[in-house]
Amino acid sequence: MDIPIYKAKNNNHQPFLCLQRGAKYCLLLPLTGALLIISLGCSTNKKGPKVSRSDSIVAKGIPTERMSNYAAEQIGQNWCWAACIQMVLSVKGIKCDQTTVVKRTFGSTVDLPGGPSHIAKNLSGWFDVPSGKIMLAPSHIMGPPQPGILYSYLESGTPVILAIPNPGLNIGHAVVATGAVFKITESELELIEVIVRDPDPHLSSTKGKRLLTPDEYFRASSHFVVDVVSRR
Repeated sequence: MDIPIYKAKNNNHQPFLCLQRGAKYCLLLPLTGALLIISLGCSTNKKGPKVSRSDSIVAKGIPTERMSNYAAEQIGQNWCWAACIQMVLSVKGIKCDQTTVVKRTFGSTVDLPGGPSHIAKNLSGWFDVPSGKIMLAPSHIMGPPQPGILYSYLESGTPVILAIPNPGLNIGHAVVATGAVFKITESELELIEVIVRDPDPHLSSTKGKRLLTPDEYFRASSHFVVDVVSRR
């Protein structure tokens, strides 16, 4: 059974598409920088979160230095989804490029957006890695991961593909969440900022690294996460 297409805020069908619309395009694009934790190369906003003596600020995710080696800039105007697949597979130790992803999906290197079924197809099955072979199984879930779930993913070094809506457009944009900063209190886990790698070519100077505010993060229409379910 095919996976249902992503839905934007206005409930219109929304496949992953990357539009190169200039620097302002980055405003709603996501994550790949982090706050406060040196190992993630994070930076804070000027005011920063309010923290009491009983609170703690924690950052989780893939170190910036490592993720910069896996960052991918989309080649086609509509290939954000393919670039994100390339990044996620690279983190797992799988050699992959977005051109191969697109050709395997459509039969040729056409500049087309990709939907959830295309992403799932390219993140499923057996893949060669330096230690042998691994089997991957993707999960497609509506909305973004809740803070506690995101914390668990990032603590284990698992990147998350997010579908971010483009304001004023009936099409979405794909980015990879690679880190986040949390405030832990006695009663809750609060999300402060999320770090993403954005394949938009206008972010090439930072290798796609940028931050999402909690408001931007919670606008994500859905997400993909990939698990290693077998090895041989």
